[in-house]
Amino acid sequence: MTEDEILNGFEKEFRVPAGSAITLSLGQNNTNVYVNSMGTYYTHSDIITPSATVSLSQEELTRDPITVTIQANEAIQDVEGWTRSADGRSLTRVFTENVSGSVILMDLAGNRTEVPYEVKNIDTQAAIISGAADGETYKDAVSIRIEDDHTLAKEEIYRDEVLINSSDSFVNGIFTAELKDAGVYRIEAIDLAGNRSMLRFTIVSSQDPSGDVDEPQDPDQTPGDVNEPKDPQSESKPETGEEDKADVATGASVSYGAFVMMLAGAVIGSVIIEKKKRTCD
Repeated sequence: MTEDEILNGFEKEFRVPAGSAITLSLGQNNTNVYVNSMGTYYTHSDIITPSATVSLSQEELTRDPITVTIQANEAIQDVEGWTRSADGRSLTRVFTENVSGSVILMDLAGNRTEVPYEVKNIDTQAAIISGAADGETYKDAVSIRIEDDHTLAKEEIYRDEVLINSSDSFVNGIFTAELKDAGVYRIEAIDLAGNRSMLRFTIVSSQDPSGDVDEPQDPDQTPGDVNEPKDPQSESKPETGEEDKADVATGASVSYGAFVMMLAGAVIGSVIIEKKKRTCD
């Protein structure tokens, strides 16, 4: 086009495919001095509704957000809440929870179609571990139950930080166990989406009223044999034969004393009788 054509007005026919974006730019010496976006061209003879496919960024169970993409076979108009691509042929939206719905797609000629979509593989809930309270201490056996809506992938049981049980096969997503031995327990459960739950508790000996773990017993001490202080007077002494002599000596002293007492009594009695005789005379 010449400068006179531009200054005096012009008509120009362009042939473009339906759905093409048209921009008019006028300039001089390779410099744009006028730019005008004239929108997207379409023809009213287009009566065919658009078609589309739906895809998810993740098909397996996940705890992460999922992006839904609706890919149309032609350019479509904007839809509120969705992001349209640069070529105008697809819509995307990010979901953080399971949802179902539909989108009304409209092509540039105004033809409409409804496209359904569904997200059902987002799992942000960890498995539930019941049967004990976290951080509690028990003196009796504890019955543990783990359940997670058929998505339980693995369980692990540790006692004193030593793995004592692990399984990845469950019936209806449920696992049960009875724990009896004393120790500090840690129960962990992981589901198919990667969510993890944990429970800690302690089992102590039921024979210890204080709640402490039983102290180890002296191997040289028999059950029920408690070392208590002995009574010094009750201790046995070696037999030397002197004990019998002491007993005899003690017995002899008692007999001699009795004899002296009897003799003294007899003398006193004789004196009293003699005085009475003299008084009578």
